[in-house]
Amino acid sequence: MLTTANIAAALGISYGRANRLLNRPYPLPYILSTSSKQGGGRTRLYTIGAVLHRAKLIGASREQLGRLFEEGGYPWVIA
Repeated sequence: MLTTANIAAALGISYGRANRLLNRPYPLPYILSTSSKQGGGRTRLYTIGAVLHRAKLIGASREQLGRLFEEGGYPWVIA
């Protein structure tokens, strides 16, 4: 699962631009992480399948797509 910060780091873009990428023209599907005992914000978690198409639309290279897989902890890599 990928967070907005993971996506920004993998694609080499700012957090704000990654957030816009995920929410425009419509928000991508996500799940929320569980909150801690102390409470606080819950992080949006995206699947790689939801993010790949949007990443390709902004012209992400194969290396950047490979980093997306690494950041998300997916066992396969793009060669």
